[in-house]
Amino acid sequence: MRPKHLTGSINRAIKGIVECLKTQRNMRLHFLVAAGVLALSLAIQLNAQEFTLVCLTITLVLVAEMANTALEGVVDMMTNTYHPLARRVKDISAGIVLLTAINACIVGYLVILRRLMPSVGDWAGWVLEWPWHVSLAAAILVLIAVISVKGLFHKGSPMRGGMPSGHAAVAFSGWVICSLVSLNGLVSLVTFSLAGLVALSRVRKKIHTAWEVVAGAFLGIIITVFIFQIFR
Repeated sequence: MRPKHLTGSINRAIKGIVECLKTQRNMRLHFLVAAGVLALSLAIQLNAQEFTLVCLTITLVLVAEMANTALEGVVDMMTNTYHPLARRVKDISAGIVLLTAINACIVGYLVILRRLMPSVGDWAGWVLEWPWHVSLAAAILVLIAVISVKGLFHKGSPMRGGMPSGHAAVAFSGWVICSLVSLNGLVSLVTFSLAGLVALSRVRKKIHTAWEVVAGAFLGIIITVFIFQIFR
């Protein structure tokens, strides 16, 4: 039954938010993080445009989580048994939340973290000289590329197995980043060894074939080098 008055509609809307908070652990986590981010935004005195962007980003994440919860409830109401289409709908709705969360991290980095960096201290001055924005862009593009290619091959899951190896891609992307940023042969050797151990572990555990690991490493290296060539 639809409420007859505006106050009734508002009460039901608030009840829906409270219900989501009571039943969904992720929603409670989002609210806690949102409160912390808003408090930090006020403490560092963001300007009006920056604060508006932060508020919109927080709202987008909360709306996506509530929509995901509502959609899962509808799917569960329509079927009591496992169905591939129901699973697909739930995965897609969860993907919406993930995308908004990634967007929130990017906004937080660009708006809040960069504002905090000058006040970190002289002892960490050398850290501030690192091209963090380029490294972040490279890492994000590597992850997007891995997930996209896995989608094309329809093998494994986004976080485990399949073509190419995401762990190898990220590990060797990290090696390239450390090598280009530090320009230190020892640092490059150590990070390359660590990346090699990551790749080797994926093969030994039979999670990936050697070819999948090599393809992942190659993908991570190529994308990272390309990004650094563009922005540096």
